[in-house]
Amino acid sequence: MAASPRNLLSFRLPSTKRLISWAEFGSPNGRPIIYLHGTPSSRLECAEFHHALHDRNIRLIAPDRPGFGRSEVHTGRTIGGYASDVRALAKQLNLSEYAVMGQSGGGPYALACARHPEEGLRAVAVLGGLSPFESGLEGAHWATSFSLRMSKWTPSLLGFFLRLPIPSRKGNFTGPLEEWTVDPSMLAEAEKTQQAFINTMKGREKEIMSKPGVLHYLTTTFIEATIQGVDAHLYESKLFAQEWDFKLQDITFASEGKRPLVMWYGTDDINTTVHMGKWIAESYWIAASGG
Repeated sequence: MAASPRNLLSFRLPSTKRLISWAEFGSPNGRPIIYLHGTPSSRLECAEFHHALHDRNIRLIAPDRPGFGRSEVHTGRTIGGYASDVRALAKQLNLSEYAVMGQSGGGPYALACARHPEEGLRAVAVLGGLSPFESGLEGAHWATSFSLRMSKWTPSLLGFFLRLPIPSRKGNFTGPLEEWTVDPSMLAEAEKTQQAFINTMKGREKEIMSKPGVLHYLTTTFIEATIQGVDAHLYESKLFAQEWDFKLQDITFASEGKRPLVMWYGTDDINTTVHMGKWIAESYWIAASGG
């Protein structure tokens, strides 16, 4: 039987004393994977998979990025620079070997870890990860395209829209998933926001995400993500829309053939599209091989 997940852990960076919070799901003694959540989201994103992870002997370590959930804000942070937070967390946990996986908005940060790897990083995975803005938005849902374009050209307007659906934030997400509680006065409004996101999906993904239990879990994850407000979401959106601080062509992580870098994209995904994955692959693998 799987033990309860540890939903709120934290430490302070030795150099700056900035607080980093994380959660752990699955088997405490399993193979460690540092999981980088989407945008906006939080360390609780994979709570639903706790038992499945345990059954597969995986220890999923999920940090909140700065300003999301309970991690403190890091003024002026960059995509590439976040790799140092991941390395610090791995050191704090005494991980001699580990993998990194980034989902959606966490994808660019996983690639940053591949760009600045340390010896213990054995594999990197990107699950429907966002590509640089220059790749274009072919096949993306209009809402995704609209928000990314606002991030680049009218960020103040995006900030106005982001603040509209966020009521006061109250909830307890520190115990087992089935014991999470949310202030009823805010739950309905937050569920509307999540339902609007689900409505951009299609096919099997939409079917699964529309189930009542999944919707509630997504909503509480979103509430925790915005516990400090939406400034982190706005800042990160602007980071994605501007030129990244590292080049995909400079990633040599998997070039020696011993440490894999793999990507998965869903053909029905209209938020982070197959086009984005192909663009990353062509920029990284083709350039890295000299093609």
